[in-house]
Amino acid sequence: MTKDNDLAKLEQFLNFHTHNSSELPAERSILNILGQDMAAYGFDPDRWVSVGIHPWYVDVETWQTQLVELEGRVAQAEVKMIGECGLDRLIPLSLEIQLKVFEAQVQVAERAQKPVVVHCVRAFNELLQWHKNRRTQVPLIIHGFN
Repeated sequence: MTKDNDLAKLEQFLNFHTHNSSELPAERSILNILGQDMAAYGFDPDRWVSVGIHPWYVDVETWQTQLVELEGRVAQAEVKMIGECGLDRLIPLSLEIQLKVFEAQVQVAERAQKPVVVHCVRAFNELLQWHKNRRTQVPLIIHGFN
């Protein structure tokens, strides 16, 4: 049996982190709702989503307000994960601020007992050091690392 045949026999696929919903009946998607979209996004109980404050969209002045909104969303049944959140050396925001925002979201995830989708671009050493010093109580799913 070939690999393609094995995949064809699967009844359902899970795309656990996407920015587009799938309409395919055999594919279950977990749609990523970015921080700037949370307030405007209408939730659908049949859809699975992750919510988080992506490092690209952290506003030094308002991230704590975004965090309060995130905390209000995590109890909704359709929210399966926290994220995408994390660290990115290619943006001008300091790693110190990014770490504060990331840590705050991990704490939200731990209280909700939901996994975290981690965005990590050119900051893997920092992420590993953070993890070594701060063992998490929820799974971390590394997305976008290099």
